[in-house]
Amino acid sequence: MAEQQAETAIHPTVYKGDALITPLCEGANKYKCKFCSKVGDYGHIAAHLQTHRRTAVKHGGFTMYRCNGVCCKSPHFHCCYCGEFRTQPTIRNHVQKCAVAACSVGSLRQTATVSSAASQIATASVASTPLQAISRSKVVQSRAKRTTCPLCKTELYMKNLKTHVDRRHSSSVPDITSNRHLPSQCLDLKKGIFAVGRTFSGLRNPIHVQKFTWGNSHQVVCELENCKQASDFSRRSNLLGFECIHVRSLIYCPTSSKPDVTLKEEVLSDMVEKKWISDNTKRMCLVRKEKAESGNSPLSKVVTFCSGASRVYVSVLETYTSYYSRLGRVSVCYDIKRNAWQCPCSKPNNSCAHKSIAKWHLNQTRPELFLKVRSTDNDVFETFVESDPEGHSTEDILYPPERAALTSLVLYWLDHKKLPAVPSTDACSPQNY
Repeated sequence: MAEQQAETAIHPTVYKGDALITPLCEGANKYKCKFCSKVGDYGHIAAHLQTHRRTAVKHGGFTMYRCNGVCCKSPHFHCCYCGEFRTQPTIRNHVQKCAVAACSVGSLRQTATVSSAASQIATASVASTPLQAISRSKVVQSRAKRTTCPLCKTELYMKNLKTHVDRRHSSSVPDITSNRHLPSQCLDLKKGIFAVGRTFSGLRNPIHVQKFTWGNSHQVVCELENCKQASDFSRRSNLLGFECIHVRSLIYCPTSSKPDVTLKEEVLSDMVEKKWISDNTKRMCLVRKEKAESGNSPLSKVVTFCSGASRVYVSVLETYTSYYSRLGRVSVCYDIKRNAWQCPCSKPNNSCAHKSIAKWHLNQTRPELFLKVRSTDNDVFETFVESDPEGHSTEDILYPPERAALTSLVLYWLDHKKLPAVPSTDACSPQNY
């Protein structure tokens, strides 16, 4: 209602004061600009109206927005006094002349009812008024760098308005289409293991997703805990068709005809000669390679959609299920600029089985990465016993725990986490905080 009152009768693009302009709603999530023919969702049109606001001309308590209608072929402005349209270079001079003419017409009407002496005084006052209006109109105002969200009244930078509306005031779950989906790559075709981008914005760190829908046993699992909890909740609610955005993005996963890379033992021996790894680490890598070949699964594979000039991600096979490898694979990241390796199973400066296999893979496929750098990891496999050829530490926590680990976990709960049948008096007494 306030916006309708602010609009003048001269032209729809002329407003009184500095009223807040909102898009015109034409249907479900369909809005239109008031000053041109642009149509889109609320976030796009609200950000588009800010461009009209920056190019508006202000004079004498009026705000004249740029008109792109049928009045003229080129963009123009309508005068707030007479309604005539002018282009942007000439609108200010025209408005100043119209302001002088409007003041002179008002003074003539006033002098028709007063004496001649009073008319001279009124004429002098009228002559001073246009000069003040002209001097005020020449003041150049600085362009505002911040704006206010029309929905939540949050002050933010104008360039971030569209992103703010899309993230805060739009649907939290975006639609997965052919034009908007998370990047994905097939890692293990036999088991249905894929690498999918974690989010739409920011770094596209890969996560593992399994979609195995052939045979007797079907497995559709996402590695993220939030997606797993949402899937379990929908299953308990008899909503069997629920799929997270990572699983739905697999519909648009591209097919690859490139064969898997077969790691060579000669490259591993060369790494031992350069003292990048130890002999025990070499034996561990070969044992894991034999197990991967027996299971017909790729030992390592580079995730192409998130690897670039600064980082390379390698998906490494992990035979044991743990908290960091729920689907049997681990993502290892190599930072090329800092020469640093990152794996969820170990500390940054400590080596592990997955880092060694990823280093083996990159040294064979991209040896130019290691021409001028040396390894910064500490080879900790010397401390492992010979009975553990795969390099698994005894401190690894299996997920879910089994056998002795499960027994010790239950005993710990019973000894330290069980509530007593009769609580002590200290626990029942109130305490001051």
